[in-house]
Amino acid sequence: MVIIAQAENRAKQHSIECNVLVLTQVIESKQKWVASLTKLLEIPGMDSEQKTEILDKVMALMAEIQQDEKDLHQVSQTNGNAVGQVTPHALDLR
Repeated sequence: MVIIAQAENRAKQHSIECNVLVLTQVIESKQKWVASLTKLLEIPGMDSEQKTEILDKVMALMAEIQQDEKDLHQVSQTNGNAVGQVTPHALDLR
């Protein structure tokens, strides 16, 4: 029984680490997208309608990033505490 419980804990820990990794990669990807879109705003001669569309997309991405960060915090804190502290820093994802 102890071996089964240990295997279950390792599987749960692995699942948490995978979720943290995925969420971290999604956040980083969206942040890069925001940076790229922001650079587009510097193009001279762009009409205001195009700038508005880009700004709307940036704002939507920022809202998504904020939600993803909340999800990451919840996964790393709530689930991580159950089987050991799991944080992006602990996984050295950078």
